[in-house]
Amino acid sequence: MPKYKKRWWKDVQKTGERDLFITIVKLKQYLNNCKYNYEKICLILLYYTGARPSELLDLRIKNFGFDRLCDSNKNLIDCVTVVLPTKKSGISRKIFIPIINENRDVLEHLTKFLQNYNNLTEMRLFPQRWSTVHSIKYAVKRATNNELAPYFFRHNRLSLLADDGANLYQLMHFKGAKTPNSVLPYLTLAGRDIRDISLKMK
Repeated sequence: MPKYKKRWWKDVQKTGERDLFITIVKLKQYLNNCKYNYEKICLILLYYTGARPSELLDLRIKNFGFDRLCDSNKNLIDCVTVVLPTKKSGISRKIFIPIINENRDVLEHLTKFLQNYNNLTEMRLFPQRWSTVHSIKYAVKRATNNELAPYFFRHNRLSLLADDGANLYQLMHFKGAKTPNSVLPYLTLAGRDIRDISLKMK
């Protein structure tokens, strides 16, 4: 487990879990620090998809789309879809990013870009000079005032999902993992909820 993640788990024991997550409010602050629109798109995708930096570099316009899903209250929700390519020993997966009032202004940076270039399906999402993960690392560090590395967004997204009740198989899909070993640590965030459920058992 990376050092930053070990420190994070220790901090979780001292404070409420949600206090340590990057939320949409914090993301908006980071976006204000970005110099270029593609840097904003980079942060948005890191935040919502939990993708590896190397997976972002492989994205093309054809990996994106728009869809509409029905929520638990039978309301139709517009979504941006992202198909993340296979990397390392993981699996390809499709991520749905809901467009709701809380994030509509944030996602406009991405949706307007996609609409402008929707005919150039083979065009890479990021400019040619972004050929290595170091470009993404630099953009993230500048946006977060050297507080975070790109992989923390991946950790943050999976932690948020686990805290919201995602099960093992949902986390595996979102992470692109073939085995459960790498997602089990995130379920420890739900330890309090597991105890609450245990008390309700008959």
